[in-house]
Amino acid sequence: MKSWKIGAIAGLIAGVAAGFVALILAIISTNFLGFSHRYSYTFIIPISNIVLNEILLSMIWGFIIGIIYAKAHDLIPGKSISKGLILGLIMYLIVNIRYANFQISYAYTSYAISAIFVGFFRWIIFGILLGISYNIMCKRFFVSKDRKKISVYDMGNGIYPGAFAGIADGVGAGVSAYVGGFLGLYPTYSVTIESIFGAHIFINMMWGIVFGAFYSRFNDLIPGKGILKGLCFGIIIWLIATFQIATYFLAYGEIYEFWMWAWIGFFSTGIPFGIVLGLLYRKPTK
Repeated sequence: MKSWKIGAIAGLIAGVAAGFVALILAIISTNFLGFSHRYSYTFIIPISNIVLNEILLSMIWGFIIGIIYAKAHDLIPGKSISKGLILGLIMYLIVNIRYANFQISYAYTSYAISAIFVGFFRWIIFGILLGISYNIMCKRFFVSKDRKKISVYDMGNGIYPGAFAGIADGVGAGVSAYVGGFLGLYPTYSVTIESIFGAHIFINMMWGIVFGAFYSRFNDLIPGKGILKGLCFGIIIWLIATFQIATYFLAYGEIYEFWMWAWIGFFSTGIPFGIVLGLLYRKPTK
């Protein structure tokens, strides 16, 4: 069995467990800790739908992230199970902490706290089980975890290109937000020029630095060259860090929120960020 298939199955297993953890903790955070969450409206959403949404979406994203884990396994720090844990913490950073960052910028503090609380335990469980399942199946199917050597570059090389790409990300968010509002994907009052071209440029610049550092480390694993490589990376980040959030809004019928995250994210992080990063980044010479 190929390593990516093992990663996909391991991701499915970890996704099921992580989905149950997220479900339980989200209900606790809303009903007992008083944090706002999508479960605030459980009285109009059948509990069977909530369980189905959480487990099914967690399985789908676990499958996708498991494949990425298998491909990037050699470049993830740590040994054995700790590699899965580190990937889980990376996902927690770029999904939940990033989401909370944007929520705080709009003064939705309760949503941010809930995301931080639920996401931490969800991704910890996911990462540990991913690492365990992947290791067990590699041994079971005699798949070597040590593949051909891949060059690892200093993460610091991606900081400055990532910062400038993050600025492009923020500008792209502003433009795409107004275009999306004009097309009727969501109410135009959902965004203002101050919030987009103010907070978003700064926030996306900060996250651009983080993504730029990851881009440098995993550079040789990303398909393409130059701008195409950066574009591919931008779309991957959009998929796992932004579109993943959008799918949860869609599952719970929040169509406006879905379009805001999916549409704006694609035309900010997916396109301009990736293009600028690929244009500015220079792979160190040996």
